[in-house]
Amino acid sequence: MQEIWRSVELPAPLETDALVQQNLSTRTELEAWVEAQKTRILEEKRTDQLQSQEHARATDEAQRKREMLQIEHQKLITDTHTKERELNASQMEIEVLQAEKSRREPVVKQLFDKTVEEDVKLKQLLTESQKQRTTQKQQLQELKQGLSMYQKLGLFFEHSKVDNCNEDVASLNNLVTMLNETGDLALFIRSMRRMFKQLV
Repeated sequence: MQEIWRSVELPAPLETDALVQQNLSTRTELEAWVEAQKTRILEEKRTDQLQSQEHARATDEAQRKREMLQIEHQKLITDTHTKERELNASQMEIEVLQAEKSRREPVVKQLFDKTVEEDVKLKQLLTESQKQRTTQKQQLQELKQGLSMYQKLGLFFEHSKVDNCNEDVASLNNLVTMLNETGDLALFIRSMRRMFKQLV
């Protein structure tokens, strides 16, 4: 049996260049995508780290503020207790002062009334003293006028003097001088009588 050889057409050669180019393009895109994913993951990781650090700082700050608030709260409690003790002491002192005031008010009122009464008496004494002074000035003026009239008539009064006194009166010279200055014999007699009574 004879084999019949027939020419068989070979398939067309494969276009490998296009496949290689497509493979290279795909590989490049894949590498770019991988790099992009790496970059994104690194960015997210860095962001997470920053957020973690910020959270840690915020936590530390909150803890520090909490401790400070606790210290301030404790100090406030201590200050409150101190103020309460001071307030209680002040209240007791006020009560003592009020009791003392209640005891002293009648005495103060009595002293005030007495002061008013003494002021009235003092004013009366001043008024009487002023009247007496005015009267004495008038009498002295009248005596001076009378003395002047007597001198115009050629009459002169001699100065009085005391040569002897049975009782030693210490202010005798002063009384005589006053008699010579004022001419008030009645005053001289009253003064001598008073001095004698003191000596007896």
